[in-house]
Amino acid sequence: MPFVDRPELSELRNWCYEPDDQLLRLLYAPGGSGKTRLSAELCHRLRQMGWIAGFADRELLGDPVCRLRWLEGLTAALGAGFPCLVVFDYAQARLGDISALMAHVRRHRPDGITLRVLLLARSEEPLWRALKEEFEARYIEDWALRGASSQRLPSTLSAKDPGTLVTEAFGEFARQLECPRVVMPPSLARRASRQDSILGMLAAALDAVLTLRQGEEWKESDDPLARICQHEITGWYTLLENSLGKGGVLAGRTGRLMAEGLLPVPTLAQRRDGGELTALLTSVRETAFPGQPPVNAPAVHSCFRALYPATEDDRVAPLEPDRLAEILVRRVLAEPESSGDAVAYLGAVLDVSKLQNEEERTRAVLETLDVLARARGCTTVGRVTDHPAHAVLDRALAQVVRDNPRVLVPAFVTVGARVPHAEPLVDLIQPVLETCEIDLLCLVEPRLPGYPSGLSALSALVLQRLLQLPDAGSDGLSCHVRLRRLRRYSLRLEESGHREDAVRAADEAVLLSRDLVRRSAQYRSDYAAALHNLSLLRHRCGETESALGLSVEAVSLYRQLIGSSPEMRHRTLMDMAGALSTLALLRLADAQVNGAARDAAEGVMRCEQVPEGARDDEVYLACLETLAECRHRIGKTEEALTSSMQAVERLEELLRLRPGRYLARLPETLQRHGFGLIRAGRFSEAYQALSRAATERAVLPLRTSPRLREQQALVLQVLLQLSDEFDEFRHERSSWVQMKTVLDGRTS
Repeated sequence: MPFVDRPELSELRNWCYEPDDQLLRLLYAPGGSGKTRLSAELCHRLRQMGWIAGFADRELLGDPVCRLRWLEGLTAALGAGFPCLVVFDYAQARLGDISALMAHVRRHRPDGITLRVLLLARSEEPLWRALKEEFEARYIEDWALRGASSQRLPSTLSAKDPGTLVTEAFGEFARQLECPRVVMPPSLARRASRQDSILGMLAAALDAVLTLRQGEEWKESDDPLARICQHEITGWYTLLENSLGKGGVLAGRTGRLMAEGLLPVPTLAQRRDGGELTALLTSVRETAFPGQPPVNAPAVHSCFRALYPATEDDRVAPLEPDRLAEILVRRVLAEPESSGDAVAYLGAVLDVSKLQNEEERTRAVLETLDVLARARGCTTVGRVTDHPAHAVLDRALAQVVRDNPRVLVPAFVTVGARVPHAEPLVDLIQPVLETCEIDLLCLVEPRLPGYPSGLSALSALVLQRLLQLPDAGSDGLSCHVRLRRLRRYSLRLEESGHREDAVRAADEAVLLSRDLVRRSAQYRSDYAAALHNLSLLRHRCGETESALGLSVEAVSLYRQLIGSSPEMRHRTLMDMAGALSTLALLRLADAQVNGAARDAAEGVMRCEQVPEGARDDEVYLACLETLAECRHRIGKTEEALTSSMQAVERLEELLRLRPGRYLARLPETLQRHGFGLIRAGRFSEAYQALSRAATERAVLPLRTSPRLREQQALVLQVLLQLSDEFDEFRHERSSWVQMKTVLDGRTS
């Protein structure tokens, strides 16, 4: 299909030409929304303008020698004055490549370069958190994340009517498939408007052309992608028949289903060379379909090359788009005769022992599990939550994991850390981690995410078992390892809802870190972090008095640490700001309002000493809102409003950069600012802020939190009161009445 222009292309082009160093942008949307096609068109147009622009090849960057050569070529081009755009498709699986690129450019870049890095993914989180962790490990987060932004791509085209698009697509497919006489069914254009993505519309058009070309009557389908998958299977079997003959091992229903089962193999085991893929096809046939005659694997490989030719040597390209590949995987696994022995089938695909080196084996397992995770429904958008194949996949993977835990359990953790819904993967590996040997836990530990995720409960399990080991010794290194585990354990327990256990672990961390500080001052930062963590957890448990003492001590330590370690200064400042915000809240609870205001003001100042990319905006917003509340309490109303307005403005900046992450926070921030304006008697401005808060919250997905419902009810009550008292607002009263009626109905 020719590219259909869309406004997002101009937005991306403008981003490329922005004068600021906005290096990173994430373009995210459901599979089939056109991310890859749009990015390819962007690269094409930029190349016409003198840019070096293209997709970062995963195979090339997987080779350390080729990666270094590519990075050196890129920095040389930047140094020569060429503007460059690098696109990473499936960014959640490319974190190592992305961080390697950014670190190399940071280290070797000339001044005045123009570099843009575009990341493509299905969802915004947990990608940003995982990427920040990667950058922090290389000490480049302040530079790499400065101005980083997200852009959600609409799943449909706003500039073109669905009926028009599907009509043009039908004509183009008919022309390319050399069947110009087929007539488009009238119902096709009507059906197009019911599709949830551009891919769905194009699939419906292609399905109609393929069906009519075969002389059959086209019928509407709720899932045209599934119909395209059926056409793909039919075409595959026809290709095999033409190559291998109509008799033999692939004849009859059993042979046809076995042929169908071989079709996903190059997608599940990507980038294998001819010999490796031929050997894998033989292995899958022998182990998953025992008792069946052997197939001519080299001839099958040749058919794959004809159907999915790759650009290099004798490799086979994976089936694309990825949503079609997921449908095919689910279809094969849901049909016992297609996948044969499902355990043996997946075991053969995941057996990478014959690949040449460790890095290649690790990458191959991760790529296969990434495809299986998407097929299993671990994505956010385009997610299939219930399918007959899921039970088969779960049983087979559980057995494969038990058979080869040392390779697969760490790989499952790595994949689980970068998908939004890791729960199905957790269920598969948790039984293994509950009883496995300690060396496997040690392999898994470095792969556990250091941020809240779907793996929090699993992380707590791994850390709990490691903490139960007999003490390896009383030397500083062993105690420090235990301390770091205790801190992470307490955080993961708290995220999993086990607050009392989290406090006990945090208590032990404070005692251990205190003992380490007595031995050496190098552990002061660990001691400060442990104190702050415990104060925060006790504050959440309502233990204000003990939390206050801990928080005071933590802040005092951070003050001493600011100048002691230059390479850690940004992190120390942010940790200190978070501790100051907590201390301010604790002082407010203890009626120490003046001290709370001083601490909150210092927290904001410390945040602003950190460059934007390294700044934790969650902490910064919390500091601003805490400062506003403190200033209200001490009677500095105008200064309080300045702080709360600063929080609103910063949040709006973040919404432009990463709307998906911060949109849900906006109503509460506007609400706080609106109530502050009421305190100041500025009712007209308060009405504007609160009306926006109510409207923004009303369009968010339905929330079950009683606290959020109570907040919305309170805002609507105030708006009704203001619209009663002031003539300028009276005409909007009916809107608030209607909104409150809807909210009351949901609550009841």
